Amino acid sequence: MEKTNRAVKLIAEEENTQRQEKMARLRKARHESEKSAATPADETQKKT
Repeated sequence: MEKTNRAVKLIAEEENTQRQEKMARLRKARHESEKSAATPADETQKKT
């Protein structure tokens, strides 16, 4: 029973780590996307 509990805990921790890494990548990509989307609009406003 102890081995099973330990295995379940390790699997849950690994899944949680992977989920956190995925969310961090998504946040970074969203931030970069918003930043790149804002840049052309700013440049357009400066030209006019």
